[in-house]
Amino acid sequence: MKSILFAALLLIIFSSCNKKQADVIVYHAKVYTVNNNFDTLEAFAVKDGKIIAVGKTEEIRRQFQAKEEINADGKSVYPGFIDAHAHFFGYGQSLQTADLRGTKSWEEVCQKLVDFAKTDPDGWLIGNGWDQNDWADKAFPTNEKLNALFPDRPVFLNRVDGHAAVANQKALDEAGIKQARALTGGDMLVKNGKLTGVLIDNAVALVEHKIPSPDATLAEKILHDAEQNCFAAGLTTIDDCGLDWRAVEFIEKLQKDKKLKMRLYIMLSDQAENFKYL
Repeated sequence: MKSILFAALLLIIFSSCNKKQADVIVYHAKVYTVNNNFDTLEAFAVKDGKIIAVGKTEEIRRQFQAKEEINADGKSVYPGFIDAHAHFFGYGQSLQTADLRGTKSWEEVCQKLVDFAKTDPDGWLIGNGWDQNDWADKAFPTNEKLNALFPDRPVFLNRVDGHAAVANQKALDEAGIKQARALTGGDMLVKNGKLTGVLIDNAVALVEHKIPSPDATLAEKILHDAEQNCFAAGLTTIDDCGLDWRAVEFIEKLQKDKKLKMRLYIMLSDQAENFKYL
């Protein structure tokens, strides 16, 4: 009896010795390979961050051993998705702003800003996505409440379509806007002889251009936040359509320092300094 057990033990040892080493094995999955035949298989082995074999569950587990094995329980596994036209950095920037989409009143907008400011207390307070057409009172708001809530902090709130914005008095002061003036393709709304803070079309840029560019610390956070959300959705490559050369060099350095893992194909925007850089 002892000899039989000893022989069985030797068989297990020798069979495990013949197995190739992997870091992770995923099995009992529905694996979409996207190979030349678009085969759908059941398992794969990963080593050093790369898939080294794909096949049936029995084949992979017979050929490989790994510290970690994941039973996918029949779930689907896909290659990383590629977004061929996106604004990765811009998306990351939007995560640093108050989300005002779906708000039902100006009061709700202001409350969202108060809540957001608790976790984002410094610099310009930016919000995006309000639409007065969703409110009971469909008139454009005025900035009195923003002035009262944030007297010493610039506030700039983009409308959902980007064709209008509301700025508080501090933001108007930063932009040097003291009174309404005639603009081609834009307007500054006035009520009772005073600026309401509502800027239409070309007037939006007069304040928006005064918002400081993110420093290195914030830029890194912007990229990491975007990366985290994209990875969670299965996106592993992004084509960013329009950045300047400084952003490209910053991103490249983060990738070389292994601080950013997202694969990025970046197009430079059509500005003279980018042509010069190229």
